[in-house]
Formats: sequence, structure tokens, C-alpha cells
Amino acid sequence: MSPDNLCTPGDPGQSIDPERTAPKPGKDDYNLVGGLVSTNTCSLRLSWAQLTGFFRQVLMEIFCDPNNIHAKDLKQFQWKKETETGILIESHNKRTELLVGKRPAIIIKRNSIQIVKFAIGNHSGRDKRGHETFSVGWVGSHTLFCKHGNGSGAEVLGEEVQKIITEYSPLFVRSYGLLRCDVTTVDAVQEIEEDKEVGVVPVTVGWALQQNWKLEKETPKIFKISLNALLNG
Repeated sequence: MSPDNLCTPGDPGQSIDPERTAPKPGKDDYNLVGGLVSTNTCSLRLSWAQLTGFFRQVLMEIFCDPNNIHAKDLKQFQWKKETETGILIESHNKRTELLVGKRPAIIIKRNSIQIVKFAIGNHSGRDKRGHETFSVGWVGSHTLFCKHGNGSGAEVLGEEVQKIITEYSPLFVRSYGLLRCDVTTVDAVQEIEEDKEVGVVPVTVGWALQQNWKLEKETPKIFKISLNALLNG
């Protein structure tokens, strides 16, 4: 598998569909009071809400073919769509504890995110048509919990996941609008309280992205909101 073949979130093997990922006028707009429309000006960019699915898709793409896997000990654990997949790759939001058992698993969890202000009022200027443009940054991280039936296996799986994210991070930044995407920490192997034999290695991926939008007048009339009415309501 080469970086150029990496797919956007969806089913492994799907090709990139710009019509599906790019914002659509009218559908991806946000109506505001005052006859204004806020339009997302990013094209083929990931939002922080999509990153959990994105990391899951990347890992499924890698583990669906043993030829993509570095560690020989992991090649037998092939990801499949069926319930009996060799390795479980899922979001932390789903109830996976009953599905994992002793087989390897990668559980993906989003951590807290923080806004980064670039300017007062988020104002970044005006476009060629005179519409106001705005921009903010978001900085956050995801933790990929690499679980295996024993501690040494968890170490191998954690290193494999670290290599995948590190080696493909230039592609994520170049092709998916991320400002940064890097492995920041690989924690020591941990034990599961319910099963002391099972080991977990948390791999944390730090990322940063930019949110851009503009305001356009939808109608000539600008509605005014009475502050007295709000206070007396």
C-alpha cells in the first residue's frame, strides 16, 4: 500500500470522491440571523469531528492486507469486515469490551481539544468579493489504545501503530488539510484490571487544524435584535 492509495473515511478500497468530501453550497451552509450565511470555505479538509473515523479508516486500510504490516508477529491478525476479524479496530464510543476477548484490538478515543485564536473576533480579512472571512485553529489529540493478549504483544502492536501514523503523517498534512499530525507519546504497557494478562499500550497522536469561513449577505435587509426585548424576555 502506498500513501497515494490511502482512502478517505469510508470502506477500505474506496477511492477518493471529491464530490462527497467537499462542502456543498446550501447543504453545508449555516444560516444566521441578520440575513447572513456562513459558508465553510475549506475544501477536502477534515474536521475534528471526523478524525476518529479517519484514524480508524487508516488503520483498517493497513491491517486489511498483511503485506502492509511491518511486524511479522502481527501479520496473522488481518482486519476483516466480519465479526470474526483478526484484529478489532473501533471507536471508544462503541461497546467493544464484549467483542474484543483475547484478540488484538485498537480502540480510538478523542481527547479534549482547545481553540487557538489568530485574531480579535476571529476576523482574517475579506475575499475578492468583499465578504468578511474568519479563521480559528483547533489543537487536540487522539489516543489509540493498542490491546493484546499479553504485554509483549501490546508493545509490538503499539510500535506498529506508531510507525503507521508517523510514516503517513506527511500525507495527512499535505492531502487532508491538517496543520499537524504526529505521535506525541507512546506510554508504557498497562494492565487491564479485569484481566491482568492483557496488556495495553496507549499511543497518543497530536493534531492541529484550521477552521475557515466567510459571511455573505443573503438579503439586503439586516434584521436588528432588541437588547431590551432579550433582557425583558
